Amino acid sequence: MMTKPLISICVPVYNGSAFLRDAIESVLRQTYHDLDIVVLDNASTDHTPDIIRSFKDSRIRSVRHDSNIGASGNFNAALAIARGDWIKIVCADDMIHPSCIDRQWSAISESTCEDVVLAACARDIIDGRGRRWMTRGYPVRLGREAGEAAIRRTVRSGTNI
Repeated sequence: MMTKPLISICVPVYNGSAFLRDAIESVLRQTYHDLDIVVLDNASTDHTPDIIRSFKDSRIRSVRHDSNIGASGNFNAALAIARGDWIKIVCADDMIHPSCIDRQWSAISESTCEDVVLAACARDIIDGRGRRWMTRGYPVRLGREAGEAAIRRTVRSGTNI
């Protein structure tokens, strides 16, 4: 019987063939290995299905919707089928640093707070050639913030933390 992974990484995608391979490879390069990886194809009409099928890693599960259910529907589907207790969404045009999950899980598991619900980190915004354009992140550099304040700050920032 398969043990339940602690962390699910969900990759919702629609016509993401330009960057999807890089996104999935960055997930597979994680130094934290006990992962449930779900790729949700929102009825893509490009080469997205071929790219997903090219990966043979047993941790990857793929779901293809018969028709496009919209971006929010695909994100919600990801949350519904994730097996992990913790979930990270990685967009199909994103790449994550190899130690991203290890570092975020360390921040959560080493916290003395029992009600931690989120870990966020800075990210580099890159152009189509992989060159760093800028760095973005949660406005509070280090430490903890109450949930209501974190939600308020995130919504007001107008960006994905």
